[in-house]
Amino acid sequence: MKVTDFFKHNFVLIPVIASIIFGTVTGIKYIVDLTNTIDANNQRVEKLLDDLETIDDKYRDKIDTLKDDLNEAENLNSQEIAELKAEVAKLDSALRMGEDLYRVLADQVREQSYDIKDLNR
Repeated sequence: MKVTDFFKHNFVLIPVIASIIFGTVTGIKYIVDLTNTIDANNQRVEKLLDDLETIDDKYRDKIDTLKDDLNEAENLNSQEIAELKAEVAKLDSALRMGEDLYRVLADQVREQSYDIKDLNR
C-alpha cells in the first residue's frame, strides 16, 4: 500500500521519473551509436591510408624509373649537342680557311693580271 499511496500523492513525479529514464536510455543509445560510427570511420580511414601507401609505393617506383630515363635522355642530348657544337666549329674553321684561300688566290690572280699588263706594254 505504501507504493500506491506514494504514487497517489506524487502523481506528478511519475512522468518526471519516466522522462529521466527515457532520456538516459536515449542518451546512452545515442552515445553507443556515435561510438560505433567513430569506430567504423576509423577503420575506413586506416584502410584508405593503407591503400594510399600501396598506391604511393607502386607509383614511386614508376616515377623513379621515369626520372632515371629522363636523366639518361638529358645526358644523351648533352653529348649530341657537344658533338654538334664540335662539328659546327669544324665547319666554321673550314669556311674561314676557304675564305682565306680565296683571298690569297684572288691576290695572286690580281698580281698575275698586273704582270700580264706589264708584259703587254
